[in-house]
Amino acid sequence: MLRILSRVQLVYVGIASAACLGLLYYQATYVWPAQTCESHGGWWSDKFRECATPMPIWRFTGRMQGQPHARGGGPPPVAYIVPGAVPAGRAAPGPSESRPASPGR
Repeated sequence: MLRILSRVQLVYVGIASAACLGLLYYQATYVWPAQTCESHGGWWSDKFRECATPMPIWRFTGRMQGQPHARGGGPPPVAYIVPGAVPAGRAAPGPSESRPASPGR
């Protein structure tokens, strides 16, 4: 009977030590890198598990804070032409204009 109790105790000690090692692994892999990244001012990505440096939007747009438009005046906006669309200022064709005349009429 004494030997059975010691085996049960060893199983409990083994389960507790495995749980502690699992928690230590989780802390070292997921929690500590995120805390280190955020303490240095970075942005932590849980999806990719990497630390990113924040970048201000003006680096992409070339527009400083308070300016309404980007510097340098880029190309003019593009006007897209849709096939079959009616140009501005014109009325849509009526029913007699839209159908070609049939040879029998």
